[in-house]
Formats: sequence, C-alpha cells, structure tokens
Amino acid sequence: MITIKHNIDSKRFLTLWAKYVRTPNILQHCQNCIHGPYSKKFGLKNPNFNNETTMTFDETDNYQAIYFCGISKKEASKEMVHPHNPNIVMKRNYLHNLHFAIIPHEGAKDVWDFEEWHVEIEGGYLTRIPEEEEIPEKYKQGIYDDHYYTCRIFRWMLGFFYLHEIVK
Repeated sequence: MITIKHNIDSKRFLTLWAKYVRTPNILQHCQNCIHGPYSKKFGLKNPNFNNETTMTFDETDNYQAIYFCGISKKEASKEMVHPHNPNIVMKRNYLHNLHFAIIPHEGAKDVWDFEEWHVEIEGGYLTRIPEEEEIPEKYKQGIYDDHYYTCRIFRWMLGFFYLHEIVK
C-alpha cells in the first residue's frame, strides 16, 4: 500500500488529482489516456486536502500505478513558445505543472521534489516520464498532434505500457 507525506497546497492549482491507473488508451491524451478510478483523498475534491499531509492510498487494490497531476495557477494566463518547436504556443504554467507517477512495491521508499513541492513515498517508487525527444515519430503525426507528445500523462503512459517503443 502506498503512503505519501506531502506539502502540496491545493490552493495553488487549477486542477489537482490522482488516478489509480489500470489500463492505457493510446488513442487519447491527458486524463483519458489512463483508465482507472480517481482518488477521493488526493486533490481539489477533498475539502480537507491541505490538512491531510499524510495519505494512504487504500481506495482500491486493483491498479498498476498511481498518476498525480496538478495544473498550476502560476502564470496560467501567460503564453510561451514551446522550447523545441517554435510553431507551438502553450500556456506558461506548463513549466510549473505537477506530474509524477508511483509504482506500488512493498518496502520501497522514494522522494519526489519539484519547485517547492516535496513528497515522501512509502510502499512504492517513482517511474520516469519520457522526454518529447524519446517519443517515436508515429506518435507525432496524424491524430497525434502536439497535444499528445507534449502531454506528460501521454508520454508517461507510453513509457509505462509501451516501453519497447521509447527511443533511447
């Protein structure tokens, strides 16, 4: 069972959620590319979230990972040019968005730090989100526009469920 200790302030996010990931959907991006139930404990739907700095994820035992996402309010109204593609304009808060995934593993411990956020993990370990450059070209054309390969959730889903396709 995964337990986290965190200092995340829900007031600083437009959206904040965790999802118990069961299966992938390679034809979607964002939340829709990972299937499974949302945590009722982690996120904006929990009115006591900021007071519950230690959480045990015991809402289901049928999952392969837990994906955590927070869309930051910081610079949300500003735009920027994509760092690798000048044809893509994106919201500046992209740089400050919270993304990490935990794989359950009894006895494992890990730590996730990003900007001012700190998460201590027990009962699981972090899994990597592939970089855009590691995504195969076939996921950058056709239906797979920039909303797919810039999406960290989609890239994580590819790296977790389709690791053999990631460009090394």
